[in-house]
Amino acid sequence: MSFKKALGLALGASVLATSAVQAQSAPRSSLTGLNAYACGAPNTGLRTQAGSSEVGQRYRRDRPERIGEQRDPMFPWIAKLNIIHRETASAGGVSTEMVNCGGSIIDSRWILTAAHCVAEGGWSRIEIISGSHDIESGVVMRTAVDAVCHAGANTGTLDHDVALIRLNEPLPQTLVDTAAKLPPQSAEVVRAGDLAHAAGWRVSGPVDPAHTLRRAEVKVTEVEPRGFVTVSSVNGALRGICRGESGGPLLTRKNGVALTIGVFSGVDPGGRDARSGAALGPCSAPGYNMYFTPVSRYRNWIDQVRLHCDADPDSCRAQGRYQAAAERSFP
Repeated sequence: MSFKKALGLALGASVLATSAVQAQSAPRSSLTGLNAYACGAPNTGLRTQAGSSEVGQRYRRDRPERIGEQRDPMFPWIAKLNIIHRETASAGGVSTEMVNCGGSIIDSRWILTAAHCVAEGGWSRIEIISGSHDIESGVVMRTAVDAVCHAGANTGTLDHDVALIRLNEPLPQTLVDTAAKLPPQSAEVVRAGDLAHAAGWRVSGPVDPAHTLRRAEVKVTEVEPRGFVTVSSVNGALRGICRGESGGPLLTRKNGVALTIGVFSGVDPGGRDARSGAALGPCSAPGYNMYFTPVSRYRNWIDQVRLHCDADPDSCRAQGRYQAAAERSFP
């Protein structure tokens, strides 16, 4: 990977993590053997049961779950992550929220997202919002404090930018049944020139704080066997996904089956206006690149982590200090 591309990915990520990521104080061999580590909230007594009134300031839990008629027909299983950060006692214990990433429902208790969305640490829980194209309407909400990141995740280059979030309560089966399938390990799902679709609640160019889901058709421009699936807008138009949508899905169809083939990691940093020479921000140049971590490269990892954590949830909960990425070993 070139320095230019790495810089573009870093600047394009929705909310960048620092070089420190959360880890267990005593690494558990089972997760370590899976090339994974617990990157969720520390077990400090701040766990909040689903249904509690202690939530962020924007979303309410006292609304009944309503799914079906309000779901997007192409992405009914997409989720928004509302990451809750608890400030220190000296600041009054106020909870703040960051609505800054997306994810894909893959079964009743698991959300697939980007590692840089959750590896930063310092958050106490994540609210999962799904079941509607409008995240401010009455939709399905769940709480999560357990997250598992790939051991090789690097928030500087966004290598191995994949993570899983385990929900405290299962999602309704009627919502899970709509989820797109995951491709097999190492499957060649798309090639350069193929079309796909991406979606999010801040889509179609520069940051746009919309609360209704929008989607964009994109063209695959490059598939790196051990890197990223790179896409751009069709016909070089100024359209795609941008900041605030990291972790969201890249969707395609094979033989009539919907497949989640990518996890959104970043975008180009932007260029300069051809006439004025003024600097352009990310997502401001027609045909800008978007980079997705390929799901097929991590399908076995995803399945193994889910099986392990469902069988032994305690081993997948962060319990200690923050550990610099340089201190972690990754074969």
